Amino acid sequence: MDDKNGQYIYAIVDAQHPPAEGLVGLGGVPVRKIVDEGLGAIVSALHRPKVRPERRNLSAHMQVLKRLMADATILPLAFGNVATDDASVRVLLQRNHATLREQLDAVRGKLEMGLRVAWDVANVFDYFVSTRPDLRAARDNLGDVRKASRDQMIALGRFFEEVVNDERDRIYDEVAGILESFGAEVHRNAPRGEREALNLACLVERDRQSDFDRAIGEAASHFDASYTFDITGPWAPSSFVDMTLEV
Repeated sequence: MDDKNGQYIYAIVDAQHPPAEGLVGLGGVPVRKIVDEGLGAIVSALHRPKVRPERRNLSAHMQVLKRLMADATILPLAFGNVATDDASVRVLLQRNHATLREQLDAVRGKLEMGLRVAWDVANVFDYFVSTRPDLRAARDNLGDVRKASRDQMIALGRFFEEVVNDERDRIYDEVAGILESFGAEVHRNAPRGEREALNLACLVERDRQSDFDRAIGEAASHFDASYTFDITGPWAPSSFVDMTLEV
């Protein structure tokens, strides 16, 4: 095979796991597997020396992972990993064999699910003013905010941020505790915006997804209509593997 422009690597799998029939990757190129010592790297040949993070390429990368994870445990690689040729891929598998095997075993039979909890309110600041007397007092102490100094407004903003982060910590402790009691492993991600109270990645056994759904329902029952719970997935377990590999 002509691999002069490199081999794009999607994931690591057990050697006996074949790519899905007819699966294609970036640029519509067929996906194949390179095997060494019980591990397999899912790759496709590149027609260009560089791969750009364009929408079509990102989508192709994700579609390959989605198809692969439907049948077996995978270790997903981030977008953009390219080896020069087949031999380089085998060297990668050899040098990282112990780490890859350990991580495959750690996520075997498991999927990643996402959970986002958000404040479903018209204005987050006004919501906290109405629910936190200390923030309301700090706001009221300014009097007419139009006449407040810049330093006063900065101080109020910092206090508001502290209040929000304290509440995020409280929500995390409560929700994560419930999910972990149902057998999920929880990874906390940074919130994406002011309205997001919680952003979790959860490692769940394939055959216990219904238990995970019940756990979400149990957690949501502890909160009022000011909160929304949004589940995403299943995904490949990228939040629970460290794919920093020795090359």
